[in-house]
Amino acid sequence: MLNPRSILRAAALVVIPTIAAAQTGIRSVQPSARVNQYGNPEKRAPRPTASAITAADLMTRIYIFADDSMEGRDAPYESNARGNAYIVRELMRLGLKPAGDHGTFLQQLPYVRRTVSSASSLVVDGAPLVMGTDFIVTSRGMPKIIGGVQAIYGGVAGNPASMITAEQAANRFVVLSAPVPIAEGAAGAIPAGGGRGGRGGGAGAIGVLALRFAGAAGIATVSGD
Repeated sequence: MLNPRSILRAAALVVIPTIAAAQTGIRSVQPSARVNQYGNPEKRAPRPTASAITAADLMTRIYIFADDSMEGRDAPYESNARGNAYIVRELMRLGLKPAGDHGTFLQQLPYVRRTVSSASSLVVDGAPLVMGTDFIVTSRGMPKIIGGVQAIYGGVAGNPASMITAEQAANRFVVLSAPVPIAEGAAGAIPAGGGRGGRGGGAGAIGVLALRFAGAAGIATVSGD
């Protein structure tokens, strides 16, 4: 289902420097204040900035822009407009000339959100499955609309010997089974995945899928509870 919306993006760049842990002179952290993994305070009170570009000034602006009150600045929500408004105020305060739409610092961009329709259904061996109860749909990237293609079972993810050929997968939607975990060191064991590799077995397994099913209309991995 397509829900076209518009968002406003501030036409400005925010430069975020790496601030070394040794720069303790620019912090005003109370002894009991919590710090993050880089040794910087989780919160930092805003303070007046100077004309020179300094680490302290950049920290002030970055802490404001990244504060929880900005709620992630996610489009198309109000938090995005809140973050844009802060950047615009800073640009105006610096005396810069706008080069955005209609003489502003902002540029309007198309925004499209794709979601799974509540009318979607999945039937396996004649048995209807309920979305949200029997199955869920997730994506690791930008989803695309796929329609009018044949679905085909492709084998077990991470096990090339069980998978169909590239010719069989061409222009079809390939459905794979997630590998069944096997005790480490056992015969036929599939290495456990890491990071974004998921249960399918890390970057190596993803590379095998990308090469073998490059011509497929889409790929899905089905896993149990």
